[in-house]
Amino acid sequence: MFLGGLRTKSILRKIKELVRKRMYKQSKNGISSLGIINSSAIKITDYEVDEMAKLLGVSKDRVQLLSFEKKLAKEDQGDQTLFTEKNIGWNGAIKSAYLKDFTMQPFDVLISYYKDETSAPYLITAASKAHFKVGIDNGIVGLNDLIVYKERMDFKTFQQELKKYLSILKIAS
Repeated sequence: MFLGGLRTKSILRKIKELVRKRMYKQSKNGISSLGIINSSAIKITDYEVDEMAKLLGVSKDRVQLLSFEKKLAKEDQGDQTLFTEKNIGWNGAIKSAYLKDFTMQPFDVLISYYKDETSAPYLITAASKAHFKVGIDNGIVGLNDLIVYKERMDFKTFQQELKKYLSILKIAS
């Protein structure tokens, strides 16, 4: 338990370092690629992902979904769209190749749609090379460029609010 607490603190230090070093880069051509990180606590269906892509004008093949799970079932072990705390090492080291590839993708927009007590999804968001990061209410200041939050919000409401704010910011048309 003591080592787990130290490990978590080392990951949080890495997140703060990544947030501090990040510089906003606006995409020049609107939105052509989309990354989504969610967790098992707030599931997003394939239909909702397709609707989000359609709403933002992104083709389905330019959308990547990554889901955080507290524990993987045996049949999900090889699924590269799922990750757990075990994929993150001390000092925020990302252990798996598919997570490294995801964070290196220069998405035009990265949506962080999770509320977790664990630091793993926050680290992946912080490490991402996405141009513009959007999230729902979370406790790490500066992690996202835009936070979309309403008291009672489902994914459909989130989509509508996101589209509205991206249009206001002239990121999406």
